[in-house]
Amino acid sequence: MMSNKITGVKRLCAATLNSRNGFVHIWKSEAAFRQELVTAALLMPLVPFVAHSLVEAVVLIGVWVLVLVTELLNTAVELAIDRIGLEQHPLSGLT
Repeated sequence: MMSNKITGVKRLCAATLNSRNGFVHIWKSEAAFRQELVTAALLMPLVPFVAHSLVEAVVLIGVWVLVLVTELLNTAVELAIDRIGLEQHPLSGLT
């Protein structure tokens, strides 16, 4: 059986393009993500002054990354639910 899947550098380029498109989409459509990303970018330079050790710095940065990843996952779930159906339902978070 012959597969038409792309591999190697072409796959890497396609994945990078898809990631970029997803990032552009979430930047344009999700105000919460923009706010969290801008806040993280503005506060990141303060980490060396606030953290007393390398472990604390890593934990602070890790928490910011976790917040951003959680926002991305939340958006993905919302988009998947919207894709399934357009009717408004309290369980899908539409009000």
